[in-house]
Amino acid sequence: MQDPARLQATGSEPLTLEQEYEMQLSWTQDPNKRTFIVLDKEMVDGDFIQGHPHVEAMVGDVNIYMNDLDDSQMAEIEIMIAETKR
Repeated sequence: MQDPARLQATGSEPLTLEQEYEMQLSWTQDPNKRTFIVLDKEMVDGDFIQGHPHVEAMVGDVNIYMNDLDDSQMAEIEIMIAETKR
């Protein structure tokens, strides 16, 4: 992600494509992190099919961090929904 407005809105640092892939891999291997993609059903092209990526309908994500060593039931939740440019 390189767009300055998106970086500022998400509190992110600019990453190369290789760094993005490395981060994605680390998330899939970390047992204390989960991420879910948020779709807007109104933006799905054609029929909604479970398991298909529906990239056109992605509007955000939900990240869950289970980092409390004293309480395995405690988690931090981060919800990010993109705002449409007008």
